[in-house]
Amino acid sequence: MSPSERSRSILVPVLDGDITEPAFAYARTLLAGRDARLVILCVARADAAAGCDGRAGVLRDEVATPRWRQLAALVRPGRVFVDAVIGDASSVIRAQADRFGSDVIILGEPQGSRAGTAWIRDAIAQLRREAPGRVRVIGQRRRARALPAWATRRPVTGTLQEATS
Repeated sequence: MSPSERSRSILVPVLDGDITEPAFAYARTLLAGRDARLVILCVARADAAAGCDGRAGVLRDEVATPRWRQLAALVRPGRVFVDAVIGDASSVIRAQADRFGSDVIILGEPQGSRAGTAWIRDAIAQLRREAPGRVRVIGQRRRARALPAWATRRPVTGTLQEATS
């Protein structure tokens, strides 16, 4: 098997209870039609009181299936590894990426500027510095402006003058 034919290993960290929709879509695209290995890594901060239970049910079931579980279901049995680790996010992500020989680390950019996501932003920044060729940070799609530009302009008042050239 040549290096270009070698199966890919993709690591997707779960940092805030689930992965973002754009990260899910990007990972799904990379997994489509390939014999790829998928590593789902649920990361909890050591200083978090709740441990690794997360909002989306890392260790407990919820009514809605978290996106990380949906992603795992897309991969052939025996090609998915799910692990939960408590510690410094960037350190454990790098260690697991090395352990599994992951070619790509897919991270979703946190939504909004909530104070609770600062640790995720810090981890992403550190991973970008330490493993720039492997890290893909998938941002949120920018929403279209509520009103088109022409609708926000002020009306012209006064007399109209004819343009001359």
